[in-house]
Amino acid sequence: MAEGFAAEIEHTSIDYNEFTHNLAVQLVNKSLPFVQAEVQNVLKAHRITGETEASIQVRPVSQTEQTTFGVRGEVYTDVIWGPVLEYTAVPFMRLGARKARKRIRPLVKQIFGDNIKGVIRMRRRRK
Repeated sequence: MAEGFAAEIEHTSIDYNEFTHNLAVQLVNKSLPFVQAEVQNVLKAHRITGETEASIQVRPVSQTEQTTFGVRGEVYTDVIWGPVLEYTAVPFMRLGARKARKRIRPLVKQIFGDNIKGVIRMRRRRK
């Protein structure tokens, strides 16, 4: 055996659950303003009062009660007639969220795409 040669092995692992959770939080927080804008656009077309439009707010992930699965943020309204308007023929909150999908999809690719590619590269390099 040759003396004076030593090898140091360092193993660093990534907690993939935490990693994807943090990406999901980032995605939800970035997409909520798009949903808020689309909900307000739906209201403008139906001439619902400016008070309702002004009451639509964003509650990001940190301020929203979380379920056991997934990540949740909210776009909400605090006017007392909001539930009545939501369950009419034109549900403005759900319709606005549905219309925001086109603007959110690029965010998914932007946030998850590069990071997931980077994780795959790191895993390949480690082998």
